[in-house]
Amino acid sequence: MAADRYTHGHHSSVVAQHASRTVENCANFLIPHLQEDFALLDVGCGPGSITRGFAKYVKSVTGVDNSESVIAQAQKALGETGSEGIEFQTASVYDLPFQDATFDVVYAHQVLQHLSEPVAALREMRRVCKAGGLIGVKDAIYSTMRGSPALPGIDKWRDVYMATARQNKAEPEAGLFLKRWLREAELKDVDYTTSTVTYSSANEVARKNWAESWAERTIHSFGTQALEYGIAKEPELQEVASAWKQWAADPESVFLFVNGECYIRGDCVTSIVLKAGNVEGEAENELGYFAGSATNQSGRRSHLAAPDCLALQEVIHEALRQTQITGLDVDAVESCADGKILDDSLEATAFARAYRPQGTLNVDDTAPLGIISAKSGVGNQLEAAGLSQILKVILGSRAAAFHPTPHLRIVNPHIDIEMCERNAILAGESLDFRLPSTYTGSSLSR
Repeated sequence: MAADRYTHGHHSSVVAQHASRTVENCANFLIPHLQEDFALLDVGCGPGSITRGFAKYVKSVTGVDNSESVIAQAQKALGETGSEGIEFQTASVYDLPFQDATFDVVYAHQVLQHLSEPVAALREMRRVCKAGGLIGVKDAIYSTMRGSPALPGIDKWRDVYMATARQNKAEPEAGLFLKRWLREAELKDVDYTTSTVTYSSANEVARKNWAESWAERTIHSFGTQALEYGIAKEPELQEVASAWKQWAADPESVFLFVNGECYIRGDCVTSIVLKAGNVEGEAENELGYFAGSATNQSGRRSHLAAPDCLALQEVIHEALRQTQITGLDVDAVESCADGKILDDSLEATAFARAYRPQGTLNVDDTAPLGIISAKSGVGNQLEAAGLSQILKVILGSRAAAFHPTPHLRIVNPHIDIEMCERNAILAGESLDFRLPSTYTGSSLSR
């Protein structure tokens, strides 16, 4: 993958302006969701001021940026502050040097707008995020950048910058596309909001810093790229720089723009094997046991909204291994069953293959695997469905029976158990288990 060209560049005026950012004014929407035992990854951290700020809210923070010089500055600033639980390293967002499911939170501030492949970056961010973890992104919408007084030179600045960014195959309107990109990266349950940044005399230091930075950047950073691409000529860039200086000299000047911001829970598939309680030698008030469990956060389309038979089979096999039983010992499985034609057919196929594997000794003599639907009973609320699955499985196991799918009227024509050559049934009525002591599986998706 070719390296993206950074439209801002790394001129000292750029780095200095970025070093003035704080976690409170750049990631305020994410702070309420942080916990003190979290491990957080700050992608595209720049000089690290936001990264260091996160350390007040979580246990450990890692900042990565693809610029060695900027990381060196971040490490120098870290040495001066002496903060603990923080580290910086050079890395590309397209190829993060971390194992799957390493971080509780992965955050990118004003990063996606500079990338030619933002969806690929989001997939990589998802890969290193733990199951149920948080992914947060924030990006500006450059067309909303407006100021008073309305100066033609600043209008020219906006047009030249946006054209230069797009010449670099980047998207200066990234804040408008965050939700779409997250969906394309197969992340769901996206919470999208906006926030406004304002520069005025209410914070005179920030106001002047913003204007003086852009005056310099027009000449020394993105402006050099604009000249190279033929987007602007030297006199036009001088006009832009002068306009920013004029704006800075006006104590009544105001400038604002809108950011798009999103946070998402990382996706996962979890498989749990449950065992009925009240067997010999166990306390009478114990309903059941988690005999084994496994979660897959491989980044390979592991959630059921974009189903992957192999990913689901992997977690089932791991849960069975922990329980020290085989798939033939499981009598029934409580499925997620979203009611989607493709999703449900692949989920049922995965269950049949994992719990009744072809070629296994005695598989043809084993009682059919009962496949039950949780959401058919409690609706499409994930939290309620997950708890209902566990309770229903445990209580059904204690009674040596499992509840049918209450709204089953027509079988999805794509669920072809015979084609899979497996022994399974979709229950339309209550059925008894073959043994009084049973194991039952439960598949949860997020």
